Amino acid sequence: MRAIRLPAFSIASSFGASAATWVLLQQFAVRGLVAIKFLAIGRMLGPAAIGSVSVALLAVAIAEALSDTGLAQAVIQSEHAPTRSQLGAVWTTLTARGVLISLLLVALAPLLSSQFHLDGSLVLIQLAALLPLLRGLASPAYYVVQRERRFQHIAGVEVAAAFVDCSVGLALAYFGAGAASVLIGLVAGETLKSTLTWARMTPRPPVRAVWSGIGQYVGFSRWIWASSVINLLLNQFDKVVVGKLLGPTQLGGYQMSSRLAQMLLADAAIAMSQYLFPTFAAHHRRSAQCAVRVEADQDLSARGRYRPRRICRSAAADRGTDVLIDSRRGVAARCAALQDTRHQHGYRGVDCGARVVSARNRRR
Repeated sequence: MRAIRLPAFSIASSFGASAATWVLLQQFAVRGLVAIKFLAIGRMLGPAAIGSVSVALLAVAIAEALSDTGLAQAVIQSEHAPTRSQLGAVWTTLTARGVLISLLLVALAPLLSSQFHLDGSLVLIQLAALLPLLRGLASPAYYVVQRERRFQHIAGVEVAAAFVDCSVGLALAYFGAGAASVLIGLVAGETLKSTLTWARMTPRPPVRAVWSGIGQYVGFSRWIWASSVINLLLNQFDKVVVGKLLGPTQLGGYQMSSRLAQMLLADAAIAMSQYLFPTFAAHHRRSAQCAVRVEADQDLSARGRYRPRRICRSAAADRGTDVLIDSRRGVAARCAALQDTRHQHGYRGVDCGARVVSARNRRR
């Protein structure tokens, strides 16, 4: 009977700072606390209160989606890490966006209240208007931490903010604060999160208005804005119709049922995206930096020389595919074989005219 060697499993590596385990634990903890909060408050206050809160949060979601800058994704995927000046420009842009969204929501609060039958509950929309402002004031060092795949730090901040949100919301609802308890809890959680991004994450941007350096991120971010608008139409349009036609009570029941139905599926997708996007971006940066390499191995059998190896790099450089060609063999034959192989697998545009780096043999 042949022995089967199982792969080694290291608990320490599974809980490293960049391990996917932290993303899974973060999603489990945060979504669990959110579910407990809404189920408990829905039980205490009823669907009408949840519907009124949903209208306020729906207005915030629409405003943020239509003004999404995509700067977070641009920082994460950028080839070079942002400087303090560039982080200052990102912070200035996000803060200005948060201020404008907050002022717009406060100005439109009477109109939203009448259109969605909130019966004068302007305070809910005004409380919800604080959320974009607090998110804009957070340090953009949070995106640098995501870029560097320090998921352990991110999980700590997110779980702490969700715990404060849940605790404050449940306590205020229990003592009779009504539907405003949900939004006050969210404001408390976002305040803690913004504070922790400044206190626990580096590098910290300069706290002043800086606009230079934001241009290099705008080209990438426009595609993020288009994606946000499409997601808005797919995920929020049904809530607008229910709230407008049926009122906040029916919207509250619809919101609770949709949350329960999508909880596991949506959480799995969110966890995958939080881990895969910075991970793929990091792999892409490494493959671009290592596009051309020189490898030399020592020839111990003859004269103690080093034999340089040539590298034929395919156009699929982002896939990390290197073809090492010995200096004593022909480059053309191997590149032709590479083209045939790539053509069979559906890859096109193989560039076998890549730069060939040679090194002069040296004697010890």
